[in-house]
Amino acid sequence: MNCENCRYYNVDYEWDDDYEEEIEVNTCRKGHEIDFALKNICPDFQESKPMKYIEKDTECDKCELLSDCKENGCVFNVSTSMDSREHFIPGLRLSCKK
Repeated sequence: MNCENCRYYNVDYEWDDDYEEEIEVNTCRKGHEIDFALKNICPDFQESKPMKYIEKDTECDKCELLSDCKENGCVFNVSTSMDSREHFIPGLRLSCKK
């Protein structure tokens, strides 16, 4: 058992201006240091079953105007590392051509 299997383990994503992409941030909801080498040594360790990630399409993913919106910068890429393809959401609602 390690931190990834603990119910207090949390994964979040933050934008990194240096790399110009989202980076994965691992945290403990109990405030402990994350150490994947630990073998159930943490006093607050509580095992949990991870939820299966379900990839969902957005409204823009299904739009016939997506390629135009991507070219004009009207959409934001909201894909995560667990996605098998890119996902987009509208930037400003006023810029949606639909």
